[in-house]
Amino acid sequence: MGGGYALRQNGRGNGKHLANVSANELPLLAEDFESYVQRYPPKGFDSFFQENKVNPFEVIPRRLLGDYLEHSFHSYIEMARTLGISVDIRLNTCVEDIIPGNGGLPYRIVTTQGSSRRTL
Repeated sequence: MGGGYALRQNGRGNGKHLANVSANELPLLAEDFESYVQRYPPKGFDSFFQENKVNPFEVIPRRLLGDYLEHSFHSYIEMARTLGISVDIRLNTCVEDIIPGNGGLPYRIVTTQGSSRRTL
């Protein structure tokens, strides 16, 4: 699980490639982008992150954005588990259908492997 090809460290997401979004355009996640960058100072992005500050109007390097989104994803998984919510992660699995339950019952997720899982 990670940032995907365009945003991952080994893909095209090196320090020279920029995302098409600036920090001020990001939605509010569990931790805002500037706080994340201050807690985990990025290496190799000296022009983007100077004096422990981010220019919110500057376009974000792809790899840095990918790192932030991956961190946020893992944070939400941990939050859910802390609340007692079961999280089932399946890698390399294509979802064919999501079938809503009746009357507030859990959803059913159907995968290409033919298996299904009831989830909230």
